Amino acid sequence: MSEVAVKVVEMEAPEQKSLFSSSRILLVGAAVVLLVMLGRQAGAYLPQFVAWVESLGVWGPVVFVVGYVVAAVAFVPGSILTLAAGAIFGLGKGVVTVFIAAMLG
Repeated sequence: MSEVAVKVVEMEAPEQKSLFSSSRILLVGAAVVLLVMLGRQAGAYLPQFVAWVESLGVWGPVVFVVGYVVAAVAFVPGSILTLAAGAIFGLGKGVVTVFIAAMLG
């Protein structure tokens, strides 16, 4: 009789594990969709961010790096930010700034 009970328990365990995996996949998928949606909305504020960074002077590159890192996490396209860095800081300083930001983000 105990052998039957052991077999029943062994059969139920994989079903619970697959349900847990499915819920985890759904949760991760929902988080990715939410981040993409937030990233698209944040992209609308990019021109304002660029104008603000230009007005900061010496602190501009530091703020740009922080903004780039946040934008990368929020799935804002990095190519737009990279082009903005070139326009704000020039080729040399823009490349260095984007390199640092990309390594951190």
